[in-house]
Amino acid sequence: MQRTETPDGQFVPGNTITGQKGSKVSTAWLMSVQEEICGVIEAAGIVLDPAERNQLLLAIATHATGAVYTDIGGSGATMKMGWRAEKAADGSISWSMEPVTLNRGNLDA
Repeated sequence: MQRTETPDGQFVPGNTITGQKGSKVSTAWLMSVQEEICGVIEAAGIVLDPAERNQLLLAIATHATGAVYTDIGGSGATMKMGWRAEKAADGSISWSMEPVTLNRGNLDA
């Protein structure tokens, strides 16, 4: 990742009245941001999809909760899998991965 190329690393708005030029956004900066975002999404096991607008959110939730989003039968429907804890009578806890919520798509399709 890299900051924009200004003395303080912040974007500067342009001002046509004073002649102040706005920050230039370089290809290198755009590629850096793109790859940082795509890396988070892909590391969560999510296939990039230009039609979806919640992939980064799903990836962050996946990393934060340990959930896994999986394509169901190649249909495009996505099921969120999450960890479920179950306490036995003897006090031991067993963990299992199971579907917890339907994210998008139609499972019957």
